Amino acid sequence: WSTDQDLMAMRNHISPEFMEAFNRGRDEYLAGNWPDAIKFLKRADKLMYEREIDEGYTSSVVNDYLASLTNVLDDNANDEKEERLAMGDGPCQRLIAYMTENGGKAPATWAGYRPLTSK
Repeated sequence: WSTDQDLMAMRNHISPEFMEAFNRGRDEYLAGNWPDAIKFLKRADKLMYEREIDEGYTSSVVNDYLASLTNVLDDNANDEKEERLAMGDGPCQRLIAYMTENGGKAPATWAGYRPLTSK
């Protein structure tokens, strides 16, 4: 990860702040502290999203949306929401969705992992 030029280039957009928030969120998730995990993973996802915007990895739909935040009833709201979900950090978003779908609290039988039900 830290010596291969290709891997380093692929990870160039990942900030130390993102890694800190992500690692903490992952650790809280594994430990069964899901409310804290969600908090840290949301922070990590937001950091990645902001980094993508700062580096120009965004389309005009998102730029237009950011420029007109006061227009909440925009016809393109669904497109913008989908694009927002396509940006940010996929692993953070998936873990947040899983925990939220399951009530935001680890089950009493939580062993630090979940069964994968699909590929």
